[in-house]
Amino acid sequence: MFAAFYWRFDHAHQHRVAAGEATHPGILFPHNTMSFKSLQGWCPGFVDYLFLSFNTSSTFGPTLPVPLRGPIQIGMMVQVAIAMAVLVMLAARAIGLIG
Repeated sequence: MFAAFYWRFDHAHQHRVAAGEATHPGILFPHNTMSFKSLQGWCPGFVDYLFLSFNTSSTFGPTLPVPLRGPIQIGMMVQVAIAMAVLVMLAARAIGLIG
C-alpha cells in the first residue's frame, strides 16, 4: 500500500528531474546523486518504491533514499507508526499467551 503511495506522490517529480527540469523529487534516491553516465536520466520504477516501503517498515524509519517533500515524510511517519503498532500488538499477544 505504501509503495503505491510513494509512487503516486513522487514518480511525476522523478520524471521531471530525469528530463532535466530544475525541480527536486519527493524522494532522493542514491542513483540521482551519482555521476555515472549509465545513470543519466535514471527514473525509479515501482520495485524501487516497493524496496523503499519494505525497508521503511522493517527498519522503522527511512533508509538510504531520503524523503524530501512533506507528503512523503508524513507517509513514512504513518508507515512507521503502523509497523510499530503491529509489533507491539504481536508482542502483547505473545506475552498474553505465556501467562
